[in-house]
Amino acid sequence: MRNKPNQYKFIASSVAMVLLLPACSNSISTKPGTAISTQSAFFEHFDTNKDQKVTADEFILARSGRFKKDDKDGNGVLSRREYIQASLLRSRARKKEQKLEYFASIDTDNDGTVSKKEFIASSEERAKKYFANLDKDNSGSINNEEFAFFRYIGEQNSMRRQTDPFLQFMEMDLNRDTQLTQEERNTARMKWFDSMDKNGDKVVTPAEVMQAKEQRAKKKVSQGK
Repeated sequence: MRNKPNQYKFIASSVAMVLLLPACSNSISTKPGTAISTQSAFFEHFDTNKDQKVTADEFILARSGRFKKDDKDGNGVLSRREYIQASLLRSRARKKEQKLEYFASIDTDNDGTVSKKEFIASSEERAKKYFANLDKDNSGSINNEEFAFFRYIGEQNSMRRQTDPFLQFMEMDLNRDTQLTQEERNTARMKWFDSMDKNGDKVVTPAEVMQAKEQRAKKKVSQGK
């Protein structure tokens, strides 16, 4: 039974207000062209011959280079400490790239700055998407059941996003000897490569990377993110 939907219209207004609050700043500045897209970052790391294709051999070669870099003591295996330290450093780097990518997406005139007008426009767009995710029955208002369900799904997804490097290590440590060999790590990471290799030819193209990205985005929407 619906609970007086008009009483919950304020929720949508609150969402929009929260998203618009940071717009009090007149301008944010950075150097133009510094954003790194998901697609270009993938090929930057793994496309060693720069032909806009990443073969399984290139992928494994790049992963092997990263393994040697992470292996600080050079003994040929990664300890949990080495793996976790390297994972945390890469996580910070990814967050920085995502911030730059987001900045570029709202800098609509590509002048290297985000004006108050551009920021408000981006905030309004996010508010609309957020509202649409809450308003499951498309009634134009949000009841308490819809809001509670959205919060529950959001909390579940947030918990899944907080990937623990320790648990990652344990999953890849197939023989449970608390040391990670290059073979074990490559085996685990090839699952990621295979998820993007849509036609199974052991070559990942830009189109396949974009397709994988779009599928992840659709999955987030369907899960109520």
